Amino acid sequence: MAQVLQYSLPQQHQALLAIRGAEADQATVGYVADRLILKPHSATGLLDRLEAIGLVRRNSDKGDRRRALLQLTEKAHNLLHTLSTVHRDEIRRLRPMLTGIFAMLDRDDR
Repeated sequence: MAQVLQYSLPQQHQALLAIRGAEADQATVGYVADRLILKPHSATGLLDRLEAIGLVRRNSDKGDRRRALLQLTEKAHNLLHTLSTVHRDEIRRLRPMLTGIFAMLDRDDR
């Protein structure tokens, strides 16, 4: 867990995952706000910070110039890959302990 905390970006991480998961690169501020259950102005501030540190890029929507489409940068893709690796390692490390806990709970249910 300490290794994950060194990155210190839980809400930012969720925003990056939301953008990555949007269909056909159609992530907008409203989309991120809905996914993270935020008010649009809060999502805008979050995305401003992500853009300032080089993780998100805003592109004009050619179909609707009032909208900006969000795109992850290469830096964001690399960060998400690193975080996924850290999370998988943490799960592998915790697996034996969790397996033991589940076995004890299963015995108690009998």
